[in-house]
Amino acid sequence: MTDFDFLLKALKLTWILRLLRTLDNSNWCNIPEHYFRSKGGLNFLLRCNYDTNYFKDLSPFYKKILNFFHELKTLYSYDQKQELVLFNNKDILVDGKPIFLNEWFKKGILSINDLWNESGNFLTFHKFCDKYSCESNFLQYYQVVSAIPERLRSLAKCSDIINKSFFTGNNNIFPSTNRHKLICTRLGQRTSIICLASRFTLKIKQALNVGVKNSL
Repeated sequence: MTDFDFLLKALKLTWILRLLRTLDNSNWCNIPEHYFRSKGGLNFLLRCNYDTNYFKDLSPFYKKILNFFHELKTLYSYDQKQELVLFNNKDILVDGKPIFLNEWFKKGILSINDLWNESGNFLTFHKFCDKYSCESNFLQYYQVVSAIPERLRSLAKCSDIINKSFFTGNNNIFPSTNRHKLICTRLGQRTSIICLASRFTLKIKQALNVGVKNSL
């Protein structure tokens, strides 16, 4: 990958920080903010097992930004059991697309494990309603249950419960490490996205330094 490509990625990733700063009701961000709100908010979406191929109504510009972010997650071997999250999950599809159910989200229903009973089986619809006092219907509930692949069901049964505060809070997506010297600063409700561009920027600087030495 060329230095210019790294620069473009770094610049595009900074838009994530800009979007996460949009508590000032800036007009320019109304459309993307409205879209991301339908996914639980950008802060939540970034942590999910998403695939932008399912984001039909999102502009190519923002899709590319999310794709770069996904690439960064892969680079850092990001693993917070995001495969077990019910929402924005490319592997849990209802009518051919990922789901986000705001009522469930507000009740703290995030993962496959939240649908288990004490025996490790799915709750019946009535037990589900009793447990969460959630406004849902029979068809919707069983659509979600039926959409969960057997692979993820097995994974959920042998995995620890996900850290919900990680997905719904404002903690750093990438933990700070001595190796990468990440800058992980949070500003209010903004996730620390400064570190996203820093990796690519560091690569750019290293490449430029090599170029300067070779020219001397």
